[in-house]
Amino acid sequence: MTSVPSPLSAPATPPVKLCTDICQRNGKKKLIWLADKTKTLNYTPQSDEMVLTVHRWFANKSCPGDWLYSRLGDLASKVTAALDGTSTTTTPSTGTETKVLYRVRKTWADAKSQKGAYKILANAQKCADANPGYSVFDSNGTLVYPVSYRVHTVVHGDTLWKIAAQYLGDGSRYKEIVSLNGLTSNVIYSGMKLKIPN
Repeated sequence: MTSVPSPLSAPATPPVKLCTDICQRNGKKKLIWLADKTKTLNYTPQSDEMVLTVHRWFANKSCPGDWLYSRLGDLASKVTAALDGTSTTTTPSTGTETKVLYRVRKTWADAKSQKGAYKILANAQKCADANPGYSVFDSNGTLVYPVSYRVHTVVHGDTLWKIAAQYLGDGSRYKEIVSLNGLTSNVIYSGMKLKIPN
């Protein structure tokens, strides 16, 4: 298995640049984060893929810390975008990809107001900022920017469905929590901080 350790960068080297450089030096075009040790160790990457792992899976450590751990899905997406200009979410079990387009609209229902569809979230945010009254929505119609949110600390027994039911009144809205937090799987763990949309 080809893997890259979680990014503990030098002070002047952002994690995205560091991981992009590691992938480029190894001829890789995609960085994959599965957020699960068993899935990761059982996954056979394609020749152009690199799989992200973390120290806590192999030693009694908390590396890389909960703050960075909860953002590794976003890191993998940004590194993949930097490698080939496409922000993707990989579904390793099938080996296929779903391209995520961020749409800039006044409301999701108002498709005629769309200012564009962007592969990179930062570009969509810039467009929304330049057009007062516009927001960014993902391919599922979930508002991703600007978003106000509260923070929930995961406790033993929590599931995304349960948290969505508690805060949003409907467990099936858990995908909004997944999207807002940049999660690449439904796996959560005690102590994890989750943003919950208001």
